[in-house]
Amino acid sequence: MVVKYLHAGNIAVVIGSVATAADVTVTGGAGAAIATALSSVELFKKADKNEKALAKELADAYDTHIANSHLSADRAKIVRQLIARFPMSLTDMARGGKVADLVATVVCERIEKETTDSAKKSVTALGDYRSLLANTLVPFLEPQDDKDAMLQELLRRTTINDDAKRMHDLGVNETSLIELAQRTATDTQDLEGAWAELQNVMEIAVRVQEDGHKTSNHGDFVDEVMRRVAEFAAEGEYTSASAKIAEALGDEVAASEARQLHLIGKGIDIALLDGDSVGAAKLLVRNADMEAGGQVAFGDIRALQESYYLTGRDKGIALDLKVSIHLAQITLDRATIADERGTALNDLAISLRTLGERDSDTVRLEQAVVAYQRALEERTQDRVPMNWAATQNNLGVVELAFFDKNGLSKHLDRAQDYADAAHGVFEAAGASHYLAVVQGQRDAITARWAAIA
Repeated sequence: MVVKYLHAGNIAVVIGSVATAADVTVTGGAGAAIATALSSVELFKKADKNEKALAKELADAYDTHIANSHLSADRAKIVRQLIARFPMSLTDMARGGKVADLVATVVCERIEKETTDSAKKSVTALGDYRSLLANTLVPFLEPQDDKDAMLQELLRRTTINDDAKRMHDLGVNETSLIELAQRTATDTQDLEGAWAELQNVMEIAVRVQEDGHKTSNHGDFVDEVMRRVAEFAAEGEYTSASAKIAEALGDEVAASEARQLHLIGKGIDIALLDGDSVGAAKLLVRNADMEAGGQVAFGDIRALQESYYLTGRDKGIALDLKVSIHLAQITLDRATIADERGTALNDLAISLRTLGERDSDTVRLEQAVVAYQRALEERTQDRVPMNWAATQNNLGVVELAFFDKNGLSKHLDRAQDYADAAHGVFEAAGASHYLAVVQGQRDAITARWAAIA
């Protein structure tokens, strides 16, 4: 019984272990059984329990197929050589749509293109190998769950759009691309949003590689740092890449402002690749402070926060929304008067609400309510009635989001109360634009009541 299907997270370890074991059998290190040779493979030794079990099952399937096919010793040897030299890759799996027969065809087409060894690309050899893959991979390629299915679709798109090839040509390994896609699939609920997110981080990954392989006007020191950062990033070692930048920023050789700004900019890229929204936000503010020659003005840091919020909202990039949340928190920390605190809290709540609407749970929506309520402590009705009313209406928007997730009518009642409170203030002020916004909210509430009536 297959204990765990092949997917982007384990394919490198499982297929790599089996391929190396097959190579051992070819050189005579462990007889003819690929499964027996696994115990001598270092990658297999380091694998976790599930990966070991899956590798053993795949090796057993290969061994059984080869034995039952009654291949001659020479033909069986070539099949093992092909397993070792041309194992199924993530790209093959994506191109074949995780259909065993199609994946087998893709692998064999790749062999024809990549090898000049006539024995390995003969009709007989490719037919034997194709038969092996088509008849053994079926149970290993079923998606584990919806997230795994999303991951495979993301990887398929990187393949058909040549994004995977572009990154490979720049030196980004397959494992690194897998990790980026895996994190995106995990963090994002809908496929199109996940695809937008992955495209964004792939562009950053490409930029890091391009910057690491060109000469800048910042001197040999910075160029060497960029080169090492690109090497780490190509392997998905973002922690090491960030550490290299932090080390360089602390070095006296990087004392000039221009060099520091260049390093900080690359640190932002690495943080984004690593999904480190907190680190990215801190570096963005550090960069803004340096450019301002001191602590950046409240309005400027708020503009920075808004730019990430708008990108995240309009392009569906969850990572940018997370960065906007942390930038809003930094903005709040730097606020010195009630108006600034109220504005920062409102911005924070809007970012939390927007991301929370896309989440499967309600954690961020609950955090948004807390932020809006804190904003009302600063934006009192007596002092700034228009801002108070806008926040009331925003709370109503959150209640509608709660209703859309759990269907509880109490949220419609609350949304109505908030909309009525806002409407009263805007009507008294003759604020036609805001009245139209509140009316839109009221119409949305009415439509939801009608749907559950």
